[in-house]
Amino acid sequence: MAMIAIKVKAKVPGSIHSDLRREGVLKQDIYVQYNDIDYQWVSLDNWTFVKTFTVDSNILNKKTVNLLAKGIDTISSVFINDKLIGKTNNQFVRYKFNVKDVLKVGLNTIRLAFQSAPAYALQQYTDHQRKYNYTIPSENKYDFIRKMAASFGWDWGPSFPTQGIWKDIGLELYDTVIIRDIVVETKPLTKSMSNWKLNLNVFLESIADQDKGEVSVKIEIAIPDNIPITVWYPNGVANDTQKLYKLKVNVSLVDNKEISSQTKKIGFRTIRLIQTPIQPKGLTFYFEVNGLPFYAKGTNWIPAHNLLDAVTDDYIRHLLVSTKEANMNMMRVWGGGVYETDYFYDLADELGIMIWQDIMFACAPYPSNPEFLETVDVEVRQQIRRIQNHPSIAIWSDNVRPFVSSSPSNGLQAIKENYTSGSPNDYRYGDIHFYDYNSPLWDWKVFPSSKFVSEYGFQSYPSLETLSQAFSANDFTYPLSKAVERRQRNVFGKESIEKMSGRYFKMPSNGNIDRFNDFVYLSQITQAMAIKSETEFYRRNRDIDNQTGNGYTMGALYWQLNDIWQAPTWASIESTGKWKVLHSYAKQFFDNLLVVPFEDNNQLKR
Repeated sequence: MAMIAIKVKAKVPGSIHSDLRREGVLKQDIYVQYNDIDYQWVSLDNWTFVKTFTVDSNILNKKTVNLLAKGIDTISSVFINDKLIGKTNNQFVRYKFNVKDVLKVGLNTIRLAFQSAPAYALQQYTDHQRKYNYTIPSENKYDFIRKMAASFGWDWGPSFPTQGIWKDIGLELYDTVIIRDIVVETKPLTKSMSNWKLNLNVFLESIADQDKGEVSVKIEIAIPDNIPITVWYPNGVANDTQKLYKLKVNVSLVDNKEISSQTKKIGFRTIRLIQTPIQPKGLTFYFEVNGLPFYAKGTNWIPAHNLLDAVTDDYIRHLLVSTKEANMNMMRVWGGGVYETDYFYDLADELGIMIWQDIMFACAPYPSNPEFLETVDVEVRQQIRRIQNHPSIAIWSDNVRPFVSSSPSNGLQAIKENYTSGSPNDYRYGDIHFYDYNSPLWDWKVFPSSKFVSEYGFQSYPSLETLSQAFSANDFTYPLSKAVERRQRNVFGKESIEKMSGRYFKMPSNGNIDRFNDFVYLSQITQAMAIKSETEFYRRNRDIDNQTGNGYTMGALYWQLNDIWQAPTWASIESTGKWKVLHSYAKQFFDNLLVVPFEDNNQLKR
């Protein structure tokens, strides 16, 4: 069979799927009907991106000329003027290549030759198995490539393993020194927090230290008394201030006019994860900001789209503003997605949404061979330095902020257990995940009396308005049509929604679009009431059981905030940005002032 070459114009930042759709090769949006199957060939092919660009003598006269790529997705060989200058294998790493000796005055060509992510992941799995004579259980091999795990599909979304240059790429020029990263720590000098100091660690790259890679300069700055500091608090906590300050760092060498500059937005606040012993056994697990304990109310974030270049700043703002409007103060960035954009974290700072930041590992055993750990080490170092200055960052795996090894975990108890607990969902320690698809979820007695619940949820269908973006009117029937039914990616999803809805409501009779719409509505009411009942229990569950050590719940983050496509999921906001019934309920059950009457042993309590 003859090979067909496809050539289209590419947009950077972008992805091959977006390029093919924009140029008409893909005739429909990737989420319409069966396109998650029909467009699989895109991910299985290898694609090459080529561009010509002009270089003048002023560029080549610089002592350092780097190609700086802030995000390559994912497996590629990079050529300039047909000379290999480097390879990439990690979507979450910033790559830097010295290209001074391969550039020329006039026209130059850059070429990135990508390899199919699924093919690469499968090959890595096979090679690992052969080399170490050991098989790591892996369903679709996403754990063998440092790439957004959800792009291989999840139980709430389709598989679209992308290729492309997903962040900015360009030439970086300097003669003496450049600031690469700035790590910022704010520390109060008094208990009243009226006086503060800054501890800075400025990471530099210079001509003189090229062999070392980088050097760091530590700077301590006491904020003068005549500069009043307003401390930063999460949404709805204390005086509810999200005051931000600009920090600008300039670096230059003596007798040289070249200046390297970076500006960061910072907030003055302290954050601690409190884990103290309780009787008869267990540890507390709650956050304290500026010395004040607070109840963590919120949700979990997944990637907003399979094609990250399709996500607009306006849409990100809508989703984060929606969390604030629903009285949330914390959100977990789930480890199967990506470290989010600078704009995302800037918004979290602005809105007072504290971020539980996962390192990008999710739901699988990962390799631990030296090559894999080496790229992960670079990834984690870069991402911590990029994000840590944000006052919204509450917790992740590093030595500056509070630390947990995973989610769920047993917190400090996990260290004693050498991170191999037989019961990582122990109600007496750390955070837990809880899902139940069979019990009556409007009954508060079903739910666990734990310290912090970082995942819990129940599914519903999105509105007819949202589903209509992916289906035709003929697909909307009850019982469900095959087209709609196959969107359910959780093995228990369809049955659990119908069973739980049927427990509390009379289910629709057989019919077309009207009966289907009835079913959608019932699924959303069922979901909203289930999460309402569960969250209200967690919020009032402050007592400690003297017999078990259970209780004193200080955090509730339901799964999940947002959708990636038009499908039945746990989300409270549909892929179009429309609120489900659950999100409107969240505005009430996350209100700072909440009165919760409940029945216990035939007695009404509150």
